[in-house]
Amino acid sequence: MYGQSPRGPINGVADICKGNEEDSNEIMFAYEYVRNMIDRIEDTCKLAQESVSKKAEKYKEYSDRKSKSRKFEIGGKVLILLPDDSSKILATWKGPFKIIAVKSNVNYEIKINNTTKTFHANMLKQYFDRHSVETYLY
Repeated sequence: MYGQSPRGPINGVADICKGNEEDSNEIMFAYEYVRNMIDRIEDTCKLAQESVSKKAEKYKEYSDRKSKSRKFEIGGKVLILLPDDSSKILATWKGPFKIIAVKSNVNYEIKINNTTKTFHANMLKQYFDRHSVETYLY
């Protein structure tokens, strides 16, 4: 702009790469500035990663306080938390549906209307037959 080339750290690094020895003090200053900036950025990234890992551990502790281990057996009946037909926001327990397979310790394959879908254990609730509950109570 205005017939002058801008001065900055990039110009100094470019001059060092080219091999110009004019204004060697300015070039070294620019090179040192860039080196220091890179070091500071690396240190900042390390601090940020440490902070993120500490926060993740703390959030996991909070999450695990109220979490419950849910285990279901193949052939058992469960209720599934599905979106309500009347509203996108509301969800209701629907079912009972039969568990066909256990995919992992938290994922279960369930048969719904001649199709099978996989659900997380947080979306499932054990279904108790009314007859089995009455015989248990009396």
